[in-house]
Order: sequence, then structure tokens, then C-alpha cells
Amino acid sequence: MDTIAFPLRFSNNHLVTHAEGTDAYYNQLLSIALQTAPGEYALDVDFGIKDMTFTNMSDAAIKQTLSFYYKELIVDNVRIAKDIKTSNHIVDVSYRY
Repeated sequence: MDTIAFPLRFSNNHLVTHAEGTDAYYNQLLSIALQTAPGEYALDVDFGIKDMTFTNMSDAAIKQTLSFYYKELIVDNVRIAKDIKTSNHIVDVSYRY
């Protein structure tokens, strides 16, 4: 099923969507999962990343979580890096489907 693009935006008076099975579709699903803490998604209170700061979470734990919720994906690698200038964590996920 196609999904509504997030953040919401319109093109020609229609909501922008991502077609199921496209890179944009899966990039959005993974992005949402990485920005969701357990308990925020009412339909599955376990959904999300347990350490939203990514400071105490291993690459393997994130890979395991994403692989569990998105069985159609093969998560090849997860890399967490810290941006020295902003102190933000950058999570890079490589996957295939």
C-alpha cells in the first residue's frame, strides 16, 4: 500500500505519496522508526528505538529492531556517527529489498 509522504505536502492539490516498494517508501518507513520511541505508537507499544539519543545503543541493536519490524528488508549495515560540530548522531542504514 502506498504511504502518505511525511511531512505532509501537496502537489497539484493532491497529497504527495510514496509508492510501495520504492526507495522513498522504505527510507520514510525507516526514518519514522528511528524517530519513534517505544510507547509512542499506540498500535504497537514496543515499536521504536529504545535509546533515542543513540548514545547507548549498538549498531547491532538498531539493525535487529529494524529487521524485526520490516521483514521485507534485508538490513545490511547500520552505522552511528556523531557530528562533531552539532553533537547530533547520524544513523546511516544500508538495506535492500
